[in-house]
Order: sequence, then C-alpha cells, then structure tokens
Amino acid sequence: RRKQGGTFYAQPYFWLPEGVAKEHGPYVAKLFYQWADLGYLMLTPGHVIDRELIQNRLVEICAELDPVALAVDRFYAANSIEFLSQTGTPIELLGGGFHAMDEPTRMLADLIDSGQLQHQHNPVFDWMYGNVTLKHDPQNKAKIDYAPKGQSVAGVNALVLALAAYLLD
Repeated sequence: RRKQGGTFYAQPYFWLPEGVAKEHGPYVAKLFYQWADLGYLMLTPGHVIDRELIQNRLVEICAELDPVALAVDRFYAANSIEFLSQTGTPIELLGGGFHAMDEPTRMLADLIDSGQLQHQHNPVFDWMYGNVTLKHDPQNKAKIDYAPKGQSVAGVNALVLALAAYLLD
C-alpha cells in the first residue's frame, strides 16, 4: 500500500520446505534457520511446498489485511487461483511477460533506490533482491530472470506482480 509521501509498504511472507533448507550449503542453510527463528520465514515439513498450508495462510492474511487484490501469475499458480477464488479472496490475474512486467520491475528498482519501499527490514526479501538479474527483450523491456538453483527471487517477483496490479488500478 502506498502512503502519503510516496512510500510503499510491503508485508512479505515466505515459506520454504525444511528439507530444501537443509540441502543448501551450510552458510545459506544457517541463514534460513535464523530467519525462521526470527519469524521472517516459515519452514514447512518435508521436501516439497505444502500448498494447502500456504493457501490457508494466505486466506488468513487476506482476512487480516483486507487487501484490494491478490496479484497472481496466471501461468504459474493455476492450483492457487482455483483455491483462492473459491474463498472469495480478491484476485488480480497477471501475465509474467516482458510487456506486463517492464514498468513494475523498473518501478520496484526506483522505489528501492530512492528508499521509498518499506518491507519490515525483511532479510529474506533483501537476500532475494540481491539474487535478481534482469532479462531484456529486443525492445529493452525488462523482467526478472529466474535465479540459479539455491538463489530464489520469488519474493521479489511477487512484489513486482503486486506493483503491476497497483499500476492497473
């Protein structure tokens, strides 16, 4: 949400299967456990994402925060879209191509560079932002490139989707 003065406020939430956390090198695994202990990351049991647990938590978060919309990549979240639409959570279906992602990607970089993004000093988000590289199409439109294994950018991409929804409003 944007407040007076131009600052954007984001409340990031992150989940990771505990089995995956253990598979990273000792330095990154230690970070994951520290972030979980501090409440910045929720470790879920097993080696795969517990979609039902996350979907149920998203419903709780939406009930608590009453968002204008939940931005969802229509290509990658087919199961979540179906579940969330049944709960009455407002959903904004967005594409992840260069045309749709260029403006919000550049906007996020500007917000971070200008200090206008407040994200609860979340170290998981900061780590993910440090993993970001951009991919450009022939028209120089930009979007986030998928990071190599072990270097997630999912939270940053989710915020770009949220900014895309904001720009549509």
